[in-house]
Amino acid sequence: KCFDMVDGILFTGGHDVNPKFYNQKNEKCGLLCDSRDEMEKYLFTKAIENDKPVLGICRGIQLFNALLGGTLYQDLPTEYPSETKHSMTKPYNRGVHTVDILKDTPLFKIIGVDKLSVNSYHHQAIKDLALNVVANAISEDGLVEAITLPNKKFVMAVQWHPEFLWEDSKENNAIIRAFVKAIDK
Repeated sequence: KCFDMVDGILFTGGHDVNPKFYNQKNEKCGLLCDSRDEMEKYLFTKAIENDKPVLGICRGIQLFNALLGGTLYQDLPTEYPSETKHSMTKPYNRGVHTVDILKDTPLFKIIGVDKLSVNSYHHQAIKDLALNVVANAISEDGLVEAITLPNKKFVMAVQWHPEFLWEDSKENNAIIRAFVKAIDK
């Protein structure tokens, strides 16, 4: 009954996602929080079952992909070496690399541009995309940086942190507004 009062859920950044969610052993993860993983698994599953809007940020994209059957790089610097900066220092309200927004995707329809400068503070990322999940943005070094789940009211996740960019970036502001609008429907 309590879940009926929920209009939408924002899944924020934070701890690494436990590799047990994508059938791997913990070899290179940082800090884990099993109670958070289990709580968010429950909330995500309920939200999908009830077609409630969800937005994932950073850990959120990793969690969504893992729960839907995909895998993650446990540690980007050792498993996916790149010149692209995925772990920036403060301040976080600036872009450090770009992502290509794929045309004909919900994200493209929301922000209306095909390239976006984003902030980046993560060491895990999508490795194998889950079935039925659609990539919406790709980083300059080839990582999936935004996803949606088709045939749902609003299921979107981004690898960057739009909450730090919304004031100076109309595109990041539009992502947050689209989530709020989906809740209000």
